[in-house]
Amino acid sequence: LSGRTLSLDEAADKPGVSKSTASGAYRDLGEKGFLVKTSDGNFIRGHATTWRLTFRNAGKGQLPTDEWKGRIKPPGAPKKRKPWGGSKAKARELIRQVAAEKTLSGTENEPVA
Repeated sequence: LSGRTLSLDEAADKPGVSKSTASGAYRDLGEKGFLVKTSDGNFIRGHATTWRLTFRNAGKGQLPTDEWKGRIKPPGAPKKRKPWGGSKAKARELIRQVAAEKTLSGTENEPVA
């Protein structure tokens, strides 16, 4: 990369890559912490958005920031479990049960969850 990342147009010029594919890849790499936007592009002035690779030196003696390390789970790490078991149907049933218990206990005037 010779010290800089490709612009979306440059990436889209590669064989088999469309502009939407390149845009999605940049967005995905940004969400995962591999890329950080350093300046917005300006269509009128002809400047492309610039990006910084977080696993390389940031320049002028700055060490890599490695944001990606905090966002990627190590192999074998437990997945976060949803308190209701993971399905919307189970969540709805749990809400119905709680609402029924409140009604049966004589709290009809309270708002139902």
